[in-house]
Amino acid sequence: MFLRDFAILVGFCVGMACSRTVPKGTDQPHALADAGAERLPSTGSKSPDAPVGLAKGASEDESACTNGVAKACFRLGELASRNKDPAGQFRYYAAACNAHVGLACVYLGQSVEPDPNKRAAWLKQSVKEFESSCNTNDAEGCYYLGISERGVGIESDATRAQQLYARGCELGNLEACTNEAGLHMQGKGVSRDMARAAKLYATACERRDDRACYWLGAIHEQELDLLSASHAKTVLRSDNLGVELRIKDAKMPARPSPAKRGPAIALLLELDPKQLESNCDQGQTLACYELGVVAQVGSTKLAKNDKKAVTYYEKACNLGNGWGCLRAGDCYEHGWGTKADFAKASKYFLDVCERRVGGSEGFEQECAGLGERIDAN
Repeated sequence: MFLRDFAILVGFCVGMACSRTVPKGTDQPHALADAGAERLPSTGSKSPDAPVGLAKGASEDESACTNGVAKACFRLGELASRNKDPAGQFRYYAAACNAHVGLACVYLGQSVEPDPNKRAAWLKQSVKEFESSCNTNDAEGCYYLGISERGVGIESDATRAQQLYARGCELGNLEACTNEAGLHMQGKGVSRDMARAAKLYATACERRDDRACYWLGAIHEQELDLLSASHAKTVLRSDNLGVELRIKDAKMPARPSPAKRGPAIALLLELDPKQLESNCDQGQTLACYELGVVAQVGSTKLAKNDKKAVTYYEKACNLGNGWGCLRAGDCYEHGWGTKADFAKASKYFLDVCERRVGGSEGFEQECAGLGERIDAN
């Protein structure tokens, strides 16, 4: 699992008078090169759950590395990183880099090489290795070469990076798809195109890239603009993970949501709702979430129906889509398509914020205000 560092779009508060706010935009793509945007993974980050010490097969890797098996040397470098063995890290990553493992060269160039004056040479070597593998249509090689073109080992060239991410994406690398989407979202190296970004994020999300799912929902959040309207303020009070809704019209009947649309939503509205419903019925999580958005906005193919939107969002949430949970929570908080019920809203918010739903990445700021809640246990 690679580390990703992103600016977060939206947040909601607990213990004070505030709700989640509409996103203002971002200049952060998926994973990895200039500060806060695309940062290369930390050494030893590929297998964070592996046990410390001589893992099963480590002795075999020692023998294989001695005999020139590059991947075995790289695995031993990772193990040395987890064991906080800098000498072992340098020895094994150097062996792997010299055997054409570009990522090992990157690790050396970032921090593992003990002599700072020699690190640039390792990064230059990584570029050569990634370029060589990309030229043989290796998807991961194109992805990492795209990262290099963002200023890792060579001068930054966002246009070239976008082209390489696109190639890596076409060859099947999910991270490349998501990084390409991030550049379209930012307008770096290519014209800003939220519809194109959303399409790429959807492709990666369908293939279970949680970070892509997060950013797809964030784009929709910004375009729906549901939370910027003038609504009664909500006071959230923690009480054994239960939260009271205190607004002057807490018993208000269901009402329509003020959903808007933008280019990414417009693209979504072109989809066949019958096919989305069929896919949703088959357990395709993204289809349920997308159907909720379509129902909440309304199209020529499916009339606006907030009540159905709640149902679809809840189903998406139950199937693991974090934005499905947050949207269902919003509907229960504000009474969109259903009677206002903050006990239910709180449950859906906490499903995401306690990482029961939505994966292990994204939603950090959305959940930042839940730190004062009382643990039910």
